Amino acid sequence: MFPDEDKRDGCWGLDFDGAHPSLRSSVGMILVSPNKETILFSYRLEFNCTNNVFDYEALILDVNLAIDMNIKSLHVIGVSDLIVSQINRNFAAKNPRLKQYRDVFWDVMKKLMNFRLKLYLEKRII
Repeated sequence: MFPDEDKRDGCWGLDFDGAHPSLRSSVGMILVSPNKETILFSYRLEFNCTNNVFDYEALILDVNLAIDMNIKSLHVIGVSDLIVSQINRNFAAKNPRLKQYRDVFWDVMKKLMNFRLKLYLEKRII
């Protein structure tokens, strides 16, 4: 199911989107290898939460999955301006719960050798 070990040395792409309008607690992820192989994952969160908490949960789960696959270099594109801006230190995390999520994510991303997160600027149809 996973690409060969030697293909994991390049930069992988991760497209995360925690909020799916039609599947309320569904988390989706598209992982793209350096060789353009695509791996799709989806899972459900079993608790109610705000959209921002949902997006943080999705991002943390997605990056942890990439780390479990021994991926060392990851370029992530997300749709949540708030989450991307808080992680990139462009916005302060004033909400205590979101601050905790941000701090957990910062700890998780330290496990990667190369990490970049940017905002997906165009609207997507899911």
